[in-house]
Amino acid sequence: HSRAPPTTDLCPTALDNPTHKKHRRVMTYAFSPAAVREQEDIVHSYCTLLISRLKEQIADPQIKGKVDLVRWLNFATFDIIGDLAFAESFHCLETGKNSLWMTTIFQNLKTGAFIRIAAAYPLANFLLQTAIRLMPSVARLTRKLRKDSEDKMARRLALKTDRNDFTRYGSPPLSCVILGTVG
Repeated sequence: HSRAPPTTDLCPTALDNPTHKKHRRVMTYAFSPAAVREQEDIVHSYCTLLISRLKEQIADPQIKGKVDLVRWLNFATFDIIGDLAFAESFHCLETGKNSLWMTTIFQNLKTGAFIRIAAAYPLANFLLQTAIRLMPSVARLTRKLRKDSEDKMARRLALKTDRNDFTRYGSPPLSCVILGTVG
């Protein structure tokens, strides 16, 4: 298995076409109508929690009925994806806070846009890639997120279950996509 460069390995907007096609091929069944039906109970539990948390937020006198719905929908999305990918939530709905994953993914989506633009200009691309590689904080965050992903996936694979989630599907295993090791 091969890994993408550290600057783009967690940024789907920076994937080249062949890599993107490999990822999509592995993930196709996990999003098929049959698989989605099997995952319905998991998704439903988070929808119920989302509604409950929104009601709490609206009832909070400090908030005065104003809720950042996009933020709460993002929390639900990441908790659902975490559960379906790793059999564990990121606990965003419970805590009302971004997870490391949320923060990093959104940051990488923004960075990916710059990488795509810079790719059209070889000198700008070289300078941007070099600057990113020289930033110790980026390298630390990438290592931390990769380690967290590997730990979460190891715990999921250790469950030895027929749980209806993303990890159950795919060849090569979807875990390779999640860990960025599709080769």
